[in-house]
Amino acid sequence: MIRSEARARVLVIGAGFRAANNFLPALRLCAESFEVVGLLARSTERSAPLGERWDVPVYRSLAEIDPRSVDTVAVTVPTHQNAGVLSAILAWNHDVSLTIDTPIAWNFGEYRALLPLLLRFKAVAVAEDFMNFPQFELARTAVRSGLCGRLRSVTLFNTGYRYHGLALLRSFTDFAPVLSSWRFQLGGYSSVVAFRFPGGMVGYIVGPYRQVVTGGILVEGDAAIVTQAAEDVQFTTLGSRKLYHLASSSAPGSEDAFVLGGSDLRLETPEFAAMSAMPFEDRTPLNVYKNVGLTRIFRSLIVPDALNRPYGFQNALYDSFASRFAFGGRLRFDPLARVGSNFMALPKLAVTRSLRG
Repeated sequence: MIRSEARARVLVIGAGFRAANNFLPALRLCAESFEVVGLLARSTERSAPLGERWDVPVYRSLAEIDPRSVDTVAVTVPTHQNAGVLSAILAWNHDVSLTIDTPIAWNFGEYRALLPLLLRFKAVAVAEDFMNFPQFELARTAVRSGLCGRLRSVTLFNTGYRYHGLALLRSFTDFAPVLSSWRFQLGGYSSVVAFRFPGGMVGYIVGPYRQVVTGGILVEGDAAIVTQAAEDVQFTTLGSRKLYHLASSSAPGSEDAFVLGGSDLRLETPEFAAMSAMPFEDRTPLNVYKNVGLTRIFRSLIVPDALNRPYGFQNALYDSFASRFAFGGRLRFDPLARVGSNFMALPKLAVTRSLRG
């Protein structure tokens, strides 16, 4: 955990779309806990306008920065650059925490280079913002409260791109490993990828992916079903099971709360209104959701939470590779999942063979 007696000082590395439209807005929204002390990028063509917009100093090299002035580093660069960037950070300051964008690695070579580096940081948070969307947190609350009874399935409709979708599904299982996965076509571009988890839950990702923000999740339990629907849909029943509707209190991108119709569950989201005042370009509802999700991830470095701190880089790497296997179309089994482990724990040779199929 990083220092809490004052604002944590953050260095942002990278000046691409994610830095401009997600990392910097999210950190500004967390200004009570974080101070952005610099933006580091190789291209001043990108970084200089960003530095002016957000009123932060711009650097081209770590050598220009006093290591003692930084508590945590937020990295958002292409995956093939991650190992080089993390090595440079550790050589410059080995006493910092890290927030790293997803995917962390996209092949075994990147994974092998990154793993020993990630283990050396004081703390690592992963910018897996999708599972942090407030409507999903409210759905998990409904499950944890016992409202749904025993959890049977979670289905994502046209939402949850690959590893983001798998991370969200696993968040309903306390990040249990996947026992098996399978994929089948529905016709045209439509497909279903299914994941079976210990305890009997099955997760489904129904494609194609369309970046859907609302109307994209259905949580089914023995006692009740939770789904997203239009605000005018009323609480009802489905057979012997109750049907609860996730809904926002206003238009997408400006929500001040999410409610679960038919229950007393409610999640306040004042961040949406504050985010509307931020100087970033992509104001689509999906991107605003990402920024709100990122604030929860950054704050987990200060106050550990039950979602982001347990997730960590090991789970992020697992989701990257497991989703690649599943979306490859072949039936996959992971025997280690039966004992609560996963294939990422295998020796390097075995993992290499797995990745090669």
